[in-house]
Amino acid sequence: MRVRERFRGRSRSRFTASSDQAMMPAKRAVEEEAFSRDSFSARDENDAREKKKKHTRKTETDDEGFLVRGGVGTVRARRMVDSSAIAHDGKRLRERLRRDGYAMLRGFLNARDVDEARKVALAALAESRPDAFVDPKHPTNGLLRPNARSLGLLARQDVAARPEMQRVTECDALFRVAERVLFSDDDDDDAFPDASSSARGGARPPGRSGFKKRKRPRRAMTSAYKWLRAVAAGEFTGVHTDRVFLGGGDARLVTAWIPLGEVRMADGALMVAAGSHADETFAGVRRTYGASAAGKDGAQSGWLTDDASTVLAVAKRARSSRLADSEKDADARTEEDARTYEEDVIDWRTCDFRSGDVVLLALDVTHMSLANVSGESGEFGSRVCRARVSVDTRWQPEGDDPDPRVRLWRRQRDGAVETVVLS
Repeated sequence: MRVRERFRGRSRSRFTASSDQAMMPAKRAVEEEAFSRDSFSARDENDAREKKKKHTRKTETDDEGFLVRGGVGTVRARRMVDSSAIAHDGKRLRERLRRDGYAMLRGFLNARDVDEARKVALAALAESRPDAFVDPKHPTNGLLRPNARSLGLLARQDVAARPEMQRVTECDALFRVAERVLFSDDDDDDAFPDASSSARGGARPPGRSGFKKRKRPRRAMTSAYKWLRAVAAGEFTGVHTDRVFLGGGDARLVTAWIPLGEVRMADGALMVAAGSHADETFAGVRRTYGASAAGKDGAQSGWLTDDASTVLAVAKRARSSRLADSEKDADARTEEDARTYEEDVIDWRTCDFRSGDVVLLALDVTHMSLANVSGESGEFGSRVCRARVSVDTRWQPEGDDPDPRVRLWRRQRDGAVETVVLS
């Protein structure tokens, strides 16, 4: 269990300095008071500082965090770790996914292609929903009227199939990075746990560490269906894992979330609960919610909750229920385990994204998109907001059994991408 900054406060109000102070963890306030130079000698202060370090995990993006609108609630988050330096190192990239459940790659895609795909999506949307745009004749700035809602881009698979979009969603770079994370260097094991074992809270096969040994072609394929979204003011994607949408097949599957153009946190950026795909706190969630199925092609909700501030409570209830199911598990839980459990927090990670960025997501990692609050600042005029445009692509190895809800897949042959029907 990774140790993270404690956070107990919740708020549904707008972000203010006073609310930030109110949400400061009590433990941190006590520590700051204890470290006062007026209260300690230099030696005592150093000892206290060393003691504090033992309870704080330093990461590549260690910071104090910031408040974000996680659906209808407010949580404290920290910046995502930038994994772009290891984007072409399959072993390290797989290790990062195993550790965090996500890998953010800055500038991985061609930014010009991404910007062109954004223009195509917004232009098509303006044709069908001119009422939603401030200037429907020039929609590429993405500015939406205050009353714009439910833009419906997810249903526009004709737009997802446009060449400008496919140059992004089915580019060679994505095929190659998918193969790097889906296959090990020697192809002796999988990059992700088997669906029947630890991913859903069950026992792992002896001597297999939760991974199935296979000999399969080292080629990736991607679903023909693309989760193309344009999000208006106040809208968001709720807390979920991708397993409930595409978990009916083999477990080796990864999502590539692609922001189409600049997507700031205020626009509704992606937010990930780092480590939740393997964290013991989420074991009950993986066993219950994670074993469910929702939505044809993932078009229906399937959310765990619409309030990020309640996720810890939901996870604790699910975990307590799981422990209660087994007297052996309950007896094995020591007082120290219980104390750690009470101090668990969600390590939420997000950031501002630019054209060309990509985030890889493990099948069981808990994530969501922030609420689009870009209209609340008055930056673009009274209540005018900026559309958040993004697309999710799903990837799995050729030869693995797909989820039966998704039959059309795309694969590379001789430099071209073709459609295949799988059942």
